Amino acid sequence: MPNDDSPAWKDTLVYLIAHPSEDDAKKIWDALHADPAFPPYRDAAEPLIEEVNGAFHVDAVFMHPTDFSEMK
Repeated sequence: MPNDDSPAWKDTLVYLIAHPSEDDAKKIWDALHADPAFPPYRDAAEPLIEEVNGAFHVDAVFMHPTDFSEMK
């Protein structure tokens, strides 16, 4: 969580997941949602996720590692 007292961060969850590529990220994310063990976790999270026009609003940002990152 940022070192910020802004109300916008009051109920914001930020998490990082590393994937080899955006295509791999989509495949892995789709596989997670297809896993029969996943629905209880997704169902538990639903009350925490903002809904906009009947759809869950989640911001996804793809970032690239810096030149000095160990991820390279």
